[in-house]
Amino acid sequence: MTTQESTEETPDTSHLPPIPSILAAVVSIFDPSYVKLYLKWMSLVNYAIVCGIGVFINQAVIHFVIRYTSLFIANSVAILVAFVWNWTFTVGPYGYLMGFKDQRSDIPGVQP
Repeated sequence: MTTQESTEETPDTSHLPPIPSILAAVVSIFDPSYVKLYLKWMSLVNYAIVCGIGVFINQAVIHFVIRYTSLFIANSVAILVAFVWNWTFTVGPYGYLMGFKDQRSDIPGVQP
């Protein structure tokens, strides 16, 4: 490790939502310059993570439901479940966890 690498500071990530903050901390373990790259492309990376998990969920649902129904019904159920997952963690109620929207309470009078 050179002296230049040891003096490089990690960017401030205290303003980030919960999951991007954790991802930035994990990325900083490898190299602090990767945090800057992650912050630059944060929305794209977070969307790729949500969609990747959605694809995994889609495949798991297909393999589970196909045992009991036809492929058409299994695929329809899997697409619906993956759609709900992607919606929930992007623009839905938990979108703030990935940094896609501001955290707000749906209950009137309750602050987040």
